Amino acid sequence: MKKENIPLLLGLLIPVVLILFVGVSIYVPTLLTQPKYNFIYAAGGDYYLLDSFAVQNNKVIKRDINYPPNYSTQRLPVEPRLFLCNVRANTSIEISFEEAQKLRLSSDLTSPDGFQVSSGSDNYSIFSLFTSRASIYGEKYIRGHGISKRLNLRTEDAAWYRNFRFIGWVI
Repeated sequence: MKKENIPLLLGLLIPVVLILFVGVSIYVPTLLTQPKYNFIYAAGGDYYLLDSFAVQNNKVIKRDINYPPNYSTQRLPVEPRLFLCNVRANTSIEISFEEAQKLRLSSDLTSPDGFQVSSGSDNYSIFSLFTSRASIYGEKYIRGHGISKRLNLRTEDAAWYRNFRFIGWVI
């Protein structure tokens, strides 16, 4: 190898090293920091029926719904169902109200390990012209510590964003 080729070799090697550094700095935190706490959510029903579940004294309770005076209750939708989301496996299973009452819950919006469940956003940009899904508001994500992971949740109608209600973290 000649001395004249060393600057050329360094010029080609520096961008490769920078790309590897950026890739490692993005993906290593996601491998080291994972959410640990599962959560319960309600899905189905309508906007008011989703308020029928709450956490009180670390237990899920069912409360009465006070409908507005002009709200038509003639065509009430089905009762909302409860689901337990396993955040590590990114799966949800339906649980009964009795099963949910056996769990110890925290109604804090942030889990004990610093994660939150949040909605996507209506993200319209120049890049959304090239994708088929510009609006992701109905999708839910678990976010925290610089990580954002899309959740696979079971809901009655994924297009209707109000059919999801976070109940609490399983502690």
